[in-house]
Amino acid sequence: ISCLTATINILMHAEDDMQFADLISAQPKALSLINIFGAWLFECCSLNKPSHSKGIADAYGALCRLICRHHVNPLPLKLLSNFYDTIHFGLIQNNNNEISWAILQWCSNLFNLGLPGANLLIPYFLYEIKRVLASPDQPNPNTETRMRAITILLSLICYPEHFEGITIPVEGLDVKEMKFTDVKKQILTILQNTLKVETIPDHKIMCLWGLSVFFYQGAYNAKSMMNLLDIAHSIMSFTNASETQVVRAALDALSCISNCKEKIKEVDLKNEISPLIIIHLCMNIQKSIRESAHRNIPLKESVVADHFYCLLDWLMSYVNGNPFDDDKIARSVFEAVEIGLFGLGSQTLVPTPGVETKEKSIKEKEKEKKKEKVSASKDKKGASSASSAGTSSISDPLKEIETIEPRFTPSHGSQTICEAAEILLMHITNFIQNFPCKEGVDVPSSLLVEAEDNIVDNPSTTFFVFNDSIIISLLQVPHPTGGIAARIIVRNQTGKYAWDALLTYDQPASAHVPPPTKLFTTSEAPSPHLPQPDPEIEKLAPFSREPSQLPKFSPDVNLTKIDQLDQMLQYLSDSSPDCLSETGQRLNLPVPTLKDHVDKVNTTEKALLAQAAEDQSLINSKLASKPKPEFWELKPPIAPVPQSPYHYCRLLLNHLGFLLYDSKSDFSELENSIRFYRSLAQLDKTSSREMLKIGVIYVKESQDDQSIILSNDTKSPLYREFVRGLGWPVEIDRHRGYLGGLDPKGTTGTHTYYYANSILEIIFHDITSMPTVPTDPQQIHKKRHVGNDIVHIIYSEHLRDYDPQTITSQFNDAHVIVYPLPNGLFRIQVYRKENVHLFGPLIHGMVVNKKILSMLVRQTAVNANRVVRYNTEGYTRPYPTRHKVISEIIRRYKTVKTYEDIIAETIQPAPKAIDDKAAAAAVANT
Repeated sequence: ISCLTATINILMHAEDDMQFADLISAQPKALSLINIFGAWLFECCSLNKPSHSKGIADAYGALCRLICRHHVNPLPLKLLSNFYDTIHFGLIQNNNNEISWAILQWCSNLFNLGLPGANLLIPYFLYEIKRVLASPDQPNPNTETRMRAITILLSLICYPEHFEGITIPVEGLDVKEMKFTDVKKQILTILQNTLKVETIPDHKIMCLWGLSVFFYQGAYNAKSMMNLLDIAHSIMSFTNASETQVVRAALDALSCISNCKEKIKEVDLKNEISPLIIIHLCMNIQKSIRESAHRNIPLKESVVADHFYCLLDWLMSYVNGNPFDDDKIARSVFEAVEIGLFGLGSQTLVPTPGVETKEKSIKEKEKEKKKEKVSASKDKKGASSASSAGTSSISDPLKEIETIEPRFTPSHGSQTICEAAEILLMHITNFIQNFPCKEGVDVPSSLLVEAEDNIVDNPSTTFFVFNDSIIISLLQVPHPTGGIAARIIVRNQTGKYAWDALLTYDQPASAHVPPPTKLFTTSEAPSPHLPQPDPEIEKLAPFSREPSQLPKFSPDVNLTKIDQLDQMLQYLSDSSPDCLSETGQRLNLPVPTLKDHVDKVNTTEKALLAQAAEDQSLINSKLASKPKPEFWELKPPIAPVPQSPYHYCRLLLNHLGFLLYDSKSDFSELENSIRFYRSLAQLDKTSSREMLKIGVIYVKESQDDQSIILSNDTKSPLYREFVRGLGWPVEIDRHRGYLGGLDPKGTTGTHTYYYANSILEIIFHDITSMPTVPTDPQQIHKKRHVGNDIVHIIYSEHLRDYDPQTITSQFNDAHVIVYPLPNGLFRIQVYRKENVHLFGPLIHGMVVNKKILSMLVRQTAVNANRVVRYNTEGYTRPYPTRHKVISEIIRRYKTVKTYEDIIAETIQPAPKAIDDKAAAAAVANT
């Protein structure tokens, strides 16, 4: 049997090495290998002799290799039936570990070829895989067999949803039938149990990626949240694993499932998954740094940094509003960021049982910095006053302004962790709920350039640096609504942002001004709390008594009906006659008017009226004879026209507090020169997002030659759907995002496919979208792009497996190959170079459905690209790269000026040594 299987292997390799066209056109038609050797192999497999186990296992292996591969012509159903029966016998009835292990090893492609009727074997394979993988008390097969068993399990993940409602008859097991819902539960259980007992890191990684695909499948077909939460918990439990590569795979798997945010939102009505994962990641970060400090455990810097990057993915994928509206999430995230930036503090105490160590918060550190600045400023003032008697010198203050403080070193000592925490903090403050912008997903930051703007009055632009990390340019531009605006363009490590500031004092005329608020509401009805007058005032009646009798009133007298004052005056008139006037008139009667007094009053009144009439006559004559005194009218001042071409910019700087004396150490001017403009243009070309270019290759049926494949310029309907799922189509000449070397002039086509989020940009080099040159058999202009791509996505409709060496190049480190199957599913092959670590979510041998195919292929290509890039010496992420460029610009072009010179130049800028046209030419040449 060993000789027979060796012969079969040689012939299979020879058949694979033949050109497909030669194999089809060979005359006479060659017999298939299964027709030549099948009878012997089937007969050998039917034996049940333990002494011949090795030979029987070899026969099973050869038979599986002959059947489980692509065939030019479909295999007869009778042959497949015989094969299935033989496999069933080997797995269940033979009861021989060596034979069952051989079947698992060489039937790993059984369920990813779409063979008719292969579903009948699913229960038996699950039974054997569960026995082999999840039972540590059983004899363990070799590493290759366990890996193939996991591959078979992964190839079945999408089967339950695709064949939902179908029942599989079962013989020889405890159950009589198995529904695909039961298959789904068994697959998930075996994956979770395998993760717990498996010792080989690569096998754990395969299971983790399998769970992520399971999550995708569940999110797009979920009817309950239980499975999704269970899967999330299983993946999260391995973010604390001891193997670094397993932890990274678990974090990458969590990042991967964050792309299902829209589907998660539809299913996760209680918003459980996102907060669960975010808080778990934050706790892991704090736990790792604390344990390293308190227990002297080596700190895995890259693992903690990967936690921050995974946390960033989930924060940006949060779809249920703002994640920081949740106090628990906000507190957890910022505590993790603080400990990542600063560590546990410089005075961390060794923890004792029952006593918690107190850490310095960010606010405390800021207070300490302020105290240091105050003491330093006092020292400067003291030094200046001490030297005032001698020759004055400004060299020392200039040196202090020029000096750039070193980057803060956290107590944990890891700049890698500090950098990751800073990236997360910068990204969420700039882009959370602010991406994409209104201009589109391809424009994460402003496209404005100072040298190309219509600058008012003065063609010069002033550049400043703030806090030795932010470049600020100021210029005046006409505002669309009228007037002059101060345009401020800010460049930091996250990108470039432009704001137009228009000085405003009042509401615009078109704005709706709400009516003034009334503190009290008026009502026609009188207040019940105030005394109201009597509407009918009755005349008071006299009180009958004797003239000399003192007015006394008994309780039964109604005082409101008696004129008490009149009664009292009558009594006084009777009892005190000396109080009466000369005429003897009683006190309660009105005094009569004297005639002489009346005459005097009338005379005086007539004189006053005559004098008033004379005065008015004189005034009228004066007004009629003299002009109106215009100089008495007071007019309000008119707003002056600013003479300084930097007027509004100066006001903006002053209002923001940048011109204060206390800000001079943090706010400095930059040199404005041609060399500076070139450096600035280079900074603007440095993207704030990861830029990936991925080759997409379409292989039609019967194509296995590079020149033929590169000549493809048409798409099948199914391939067109697939490639549109990778990204959205964009016009190359109008695209404002990353082009990956494609020519806007049209030499590389008119359109392509593009994908982007707040973290990365992907341009797809689709060979069918590039023009084919009939005179060039090698299609060099196409190969120039796809040949230099790190990752290739191949969509093959060929009957044969795609050879990763078809397109020769020193790059192309990874290949993700997709084959459409007759049953509506898609088979996946993944090839990688030896120095490339295992990546996912798609694993070699998987089968996925159409719903999740494109997004999983795209994410697999992204992860493959990252694995290669992150292991390339000298590679840095976009934010640190921009930070280095900004720091270099500041180091070269930062000017040292006194506070007085800066103020003088903002009030009346001096002419620059470079004009606008020269700057534009410099940028264009760059």
